[in-house]
Amino acid sequence: MSANRHAFQNPALEYTRSSSDLYPSHSSDQIKLTLGYNGLRNEPTKDISMQRDAERYKAQQQLALAHARSLVCVAHQCAAHQKDQEDQLLQHLSNSGSKQTPQTSFDLAILARNTLVAEEDLVALKIQEYEVMFTVLQDAVEQARAHVKAAQLQIADIADYHHSRNESVKPTTDILNSTISKGALSSYQSCLRAYLPNEWHSGTSMWSALKGRSPYSDKFDEVETKEEADVSVFRRGSSSLAT
Repeated sequence: MSANRHAFQNPALEYTRSSSDLYPSHSSDQIKLTLGYNGLRNEPTKDISMQRDAERYKAQQQLALAHARSLVCVAHQCAAHQKDQEDQLLQHLSNSGSKQTPQTSFDLAILARNTLVAEEDLVALKIQEYEVMFTVLQDAVEQARAHVKAAQLQIADIADYHHSRNESVKPTTDILNSTISKGALSSYQSCLRAYLPNEWHSGTSMWSALKGRSPYSDKFDEVETKEEADVSVFRRGSSSLAT
């Protein structure tokens, strides 16, 4: 877990067990609502400040994600504007039937460059948005694990209670109606288990494997040639060429 997500190590996320009494079982919704505040046994939160840190961090996450998405929207508009400018010049040249002059040739080169820069900016901002979303989803996985841990311990508590009384207990959920057949459900679950390692962590995914086979990775890592450097300098040149 990275340092900026230390707040999710809140002691309040731990399931509070008790061997002295038996409490009613909690539903999945109750576990998600209660866990992280007072524990499943309604005992006082061990560290209120860490709980507040977690809440503030989640709010900052949502603000960062909203900001990243707004930048992508702006980049879409800029890219559309630059492409429209280029298309207008091409349409003007086509309708006039005249050949390109040194001036129109230079104008088209500038507009083509501006279009491609805007498209590059859009892709870069999309990556930034996905990086923020990836962090949000990583934290969601950690929270979901805490919920699963609480559910597992709840089952263990109830089983221990019945065992201490020499009572036999087993699942009877087979009597419930299912919207999916047992065979189909088993197949779905097997498929999920095949692609979700028991110890999930960043980097073990189909995405990481696909990224490693990208035909562009080597090309984009190459050192700029002199010609590429010249283009880079021209792109960062005087503002008079930016329009």
